[in-house]
Amino acid sequence: MSPETTLPRRWLGRVRRRGITARRAVRAAHPDVSVVVVLDGEVGPARRALEAARAQTHARVEVLAVAADERLLALAKAAEADDGRVHVVEAPGCDRARARAFGAVAAEGPWLLHVAPGQVLRRDAVARLLAGRAQGPHDAGVVLGGLGGADPGDSWARTPLLGRLLVEQERWARALDDGEPAGQTAATGMLALGHVHLGAVVVDDVRERPAWWSSSRDPFAELSARVAQDRASLALLEHDDQLRDRRARAAGALTADLPTVLAGAELLDDEGWRLLHAHAAELLSLADPGAVPVTVRAAAWLAAQDRREDLVAHVAARRAAGGHLATEVVDGRVLALLPEAGPLPEEVRELTPAESGVAARVVDQRVAGSELVVDLQVGLRRVDEHAPVVRLEAVGAGGATLSDLPVALSGDPAVTTWLAEAHQSHDTGAVRTRLPLAALGEGDWELRVEVADRGVTRAATAAGSVSARGAATATATPDLSAREQQRLQDAWAASTDELDPRLLLAVPTRAGLTSDAEVLAARWTDHAGPGARVLVAVDDLDRPVPAGTEPVLRRSAEWYAALARASWVVTDHDDVLGTTDTDTAAGATGDGWWAPRAGQRVVRTTTGGPGPARGLARWRRLGLVPSHVEQLLDRTSRRWTDALAPVPALVRHVVEDWAYDGPVLALGQPRTDPLLAPDAADRRDRVRASLGIAADDTAVLWAATCRDDVTGTCLAAAGGPGPDAARVADLLGPGHVLLRLHPHCGSHDPARGAARVLDVEDRAVADLVLAADAAALDFSPLRHDLAVAGRPAVVWVPDLADHVDRQGELFDLPASTAGPAPATTEAVVESLVDVPALRARWESRRQELVGHLAHLDDGGAADRVLAALLAT
Repeated sequence: MSPETTLPRRWLGRVRRRGITARRAVRAAHPDVSVVVVLDGEVGPARRALEAARAQTHARVEVLAVAADERLLALAKAAEADDGRVHVVEAPGCDRARARAFGAVAAEGPWLLHVAPGQVLRRDAVARLLAGRAQGPHDAGVVLGGLGGADPGDSWARTPLLGRLLVEQERWARALDDGEPAGQTAATGMLALGHVHLGAVVVDDVRERPAWWSSSRDPFAELSARVAQDRASLALLEHDDQLRDRRARAAGALTADLPTVLAGAELLDDEGWRLLHAHAAELLSLADPGAVPVTVRAAAWLAAQDRREDLVAHVAARRAAGGHLATEVVDGRVLALLPEAGPLPEEVRELTPAESGVAARVVDQRVAGSELVVDLQVGLRRVDEHAPVVRLEAVGAGGATLSDLPVALSGDPAVTTWLAEAHQSHDTGAVRTRLPLAALGEGDWELRVEVADRGVTRAATAAGSVSARGAATATATPDLSAREQQRLQDAWAASTDELDPRLLLAVPTRAGLTSDAEVLAARWTDHAGPGARVLVAVDDLDRPVPAGTEPVLRRSAEWYAALARASWVVTDHDDVLGTTDTDTAAGATGDGWWAPRAGQRVVRTTTGGPGPARGLARWRRLGLVPSHVEQLLDRTSRRWTDALAPVPALVRHVVEDWAYDGPVLALGQPRTDPLLAPDAADRRDRVRASLGIAADDTAVLWAATCRDDVTGTCLAAAGGPGPDAARVADLLGPGHVLLRLHPHCGSHDPARGAARVLDVEDRAVADLVLAADAAALDFSPLRHDLAVAGRPAVVWVPDLADHVDRQGELFDLPASTAGPAPATTEAVVESLVDVPALRARWESRRQELVGHLAHLDDGGAADRVLAALLAT
């Protein structure tokens, strides 16, 4: 395209954009609704809340971006510069109640809608809420919309209320917003005076909610505030005609607000326990029990009955079960089996209809003669099927129905796999039906499914529509069945196989790090003698494993057999099996079914080097309750029979941070052996040649991980630094190659003439360390491996303070890195332009670090470790 044709197009594009901006500005001058968005906390949720407010389809909307966190002020100003409807309100350091007040004062619209991070408005939320005013009395000053994922008819039981409450400006001015972050009491007060209930969903609550059994840092302080807020809300619903709303609000308090306090009950003193006991009894006496999930209801009932020990045991058992729940069917009711809680009445153990509802989906449809043949997968959740009876009807446009469709049931274990329940079988849930093509017409039809089994009857609409076109329906089913896993675990527990003294099972780190377990596995056969065998646990059988070893797929039957027969289990993971990251998931406990067999040796590889806080140091920072810590110790260090440390000075970290009293070998780090081997230089040349890196190219290992708050366009839009591999490649230019270990972190491809960017996540990390001349990292422990290999590292950690506050670091990160910690993209590039100079500047620091943390690393650590293990 010639410049003559390009320029007018560009000019017209500018005109259109300016026209859109002008129209928005005119509409915003006289808004119907002011959406007050409180910006605090992390960047990602705040950005989503703000973008959703800006995306409203209703034309006359004003968006007040109330920056209660100074870090988010740039994000708000960027939105204001881009959109004339957005106005920034600066409220640094304010809590959410005060921030809402600032926003309401600045609002120009006669109606207000308050949202906060974690709440995402649907695009038509404002339009639907305004239209909903016509459904009630003309003087109704409040419209309540539905919450995504909840029953639209459940107007009170689910929080947040303010995020779906359109309220008249004058009524809000008379309300008391008493300081609660969610504004529940203020919202309840306005609703109690009369409101229009809109059934349509207007907002989604996308906050990350840990399982309810996760513990509380300060349960008494949270309980005191919770009791005051619940009682204030319930007091506003004291009239006889508000009994239904009062019951729903109490159920909402039990479901959404009280569980975290119940989970931390073991930390309460006597006064706190008495308060929890009384409040749980009060809520249970008011609530509709059918709206409260069974495990929460049981916990609240135990508190109300003053059975504290049983409550603590119940919480610990739910944590260990990871959401799986065994049940029984009695007289048409689905009852939870909760033996850890002691005797419970049947009405306390009964699952809600939502917990035991129908799950159904269309998996295939095809035309056969004059009929449409449809295959479905159907099951009753948490009901171990016995003799299910399925009824089907099709519902089309305008309410047309085809009733009593033919149903053929058959066996298919894939249904059980799809429903992913460890204690229930749904193998006979494969359903086939036939619909007459002549009755279907051109439109799409939904299938209404009813399932009955031993008196339990539930109904739902199947996921996926059907039509006369017979288009195939795309479905995905997990490869592994939770039910089959349970069977294999039970078989493992019953196994009497003898241990094989020459069999070693290695459980390496997943990706992005070098592995001690793999290096030890590669040397095992040289030490264990004739007949020695090594299995390496992998998540993908295509993943390469060390020469002379065999891959075994995690969670396969062969994997369970190896766990039963291997005399040696060598793991890079805290929880031995590598199935759960116990350091980052506060509610995770690992796999409770496994424990070392008599005579089995479990070797935990090197810990205590540079990296995040782990073990007790991490769990105390998270505020885990004692029973949770005990569970984590049972599934981590209490399974180890041997542990490794890099050097003697770091042995204390293994002992103190893990309450570990077994032997610790401080003989160097096996994972650094390939970096210091006699053939390391030749290996470097081979790797670089295979990647097409010329001898005079500068290779940079780009190993920065993706964090929504600080990487890519998100932080750049918030006014902060946001370097990614592609941006750095553009600035470095030819002669440089970036080895991108996490390809999804690149937001765009580099321009022509820039440095090359190679995605290398399928390569051995030790090979990449050797091939690189320098590296760009953030919190990765790879900085230690790079120092051992003689490579400098640039660490980009603009969120260092937040990271240390949230997770902690065993060593000061900048001080334990052989390289600078620049704050901007330009500074990152400047550090990498001249790698020889960078190496020279930081060589003394590198030698100091190696002397302190790796003076035993000489390329022979694996041989020393294996010789020592086999000698004991």
